[in-house]
Amino acid sequence: MVYFDFENPSNFTEKLALPNDPGYLMATTSCPNPFRDTPMFQPWEGEKHYEITLTIDFRGQQHSVKIRFSYAKEEARQAPGGQNPGSLPHGQHAAKNIGISVVRAGRELELDQTLVNANPTERCWGIEVEFPPALDDLFGVTNNKQFARNFAELLNLDIEFLLKDGKTISQLKEELREDGDPRGPLLDIAQKIRSQLGIIRRLLEAQTKGSRSGGSKRYETTKAEEVATVVTEERKREGYKGESDKQESLPKEKRQKVIEETLNEQGVTESQAILLAAKTVDDGMKYVFVEADLETAAFFSVKPKGGVIIVTLNTNHPAYKNLVEILEKDVEGVDEETLRSRLTNSLEGIKLLLMAWARYEDEQPDGKRRQMAQDTRVDWGRIARQFLEQEE
Repeated sequence: MVYFDFENPSNFTEKLALPNDPGYLMATTSCPNPFRDTPMFQPWEGEKHYEITLTIDFRGQQHSVKIRFSYAKEEARQAPGGQNPGSLPHGQHAAKNIGISVVRAGRELELDQTLVNANPTERCWGIEVEFPPALDDLFGVTNNKQFARNFAELLNLDIEFLLKDGKTISQLKEELREDGDPRGPLLDIAQKIRSQLGIIRRLLEAQTKGSRSGGSKRYETTKAEEVATVVTEERKREGYKGESDKQESLPKEKRQKVIEETLNEQGVTESQAILLAAKTVDDGMKYVFVEADLETAAFFSVKPKGGVIIVTLNTNHPAYKNLVEILEKDVEGVDEETLRSRLTNSLEGIKLLLMAWARYEDEQPDGKRRQMAQDTRVDWGRIARQFLEQEE
């Protein structure tokens, strides 16, 4: 199992958890090469930090429960020659350690697999929950100190379903207490794990999506970015200013780093982000167009970073599946009827997008808000015309 250096979180490595000696480092790990002398996993730098400490009130006393998140390094999820990394020795090793590591006072009780699904990327995340012996009854630790039954049962609960009527976690805890169920304090832990695991899974899925379809193809600069860059330069000469323009004067290395970090946060793999950031700056492009699974109802996001505008299509939005993905699919060997169907579906998707805007505008109350929506439509149309005229 993967453990952490508690005194220096940045020194992340596999450890041997010994009684009274949590800092004892292994010279090598049990993982096969190339990760025998270096960790295969790295700390998750999500919401706040890889380690989250929750204070649990149990029987009138305060106790700390630590939850640690990690995920496999990019190089561990790649394999030469188109091989499946899961079939390699280190991939098979990771498959044997799937689940949430339940740790009591520095000693692992079990690998709980309640939340594990059939997706191969499940081997690419790691979660560790550590609690003190004082919480044995709360976690439902068995006499032989091998399992934490209450913890597993609570992970099995569909918390979102229980909260569907606007009920809060506090109210749900109170209901459990009134029913004589002592597991209420574990709800915070279960909800935190579920929400954070969902984020990690989406990132892993987004990062592997490009490799499944041929690697860097998804992130190449296209003619659209070139056209948009030319038009934007014209608009700047006409006196129009954008937020992204302020960082164009930053040193080249600084711009690349900012773009690279933003792309990485959006789900682009580290190697792809480095290549794309360098190419964007070197080629003088003003736009970067990428795809990722975003936690928003928006079809796309716009981020002015490093002197460029990063446009990220939300692959989780229905518009992506009906407009972008359907046109990106390989056409080689596809019959004429299928191609015609794709074009028809994409046209219907465009019409639905426009009608969605029309309805949004229609729902605005008379007065300033409706006028602002109409003005936005006109302004956007004017810029769109300028961009699209370059294609004629």
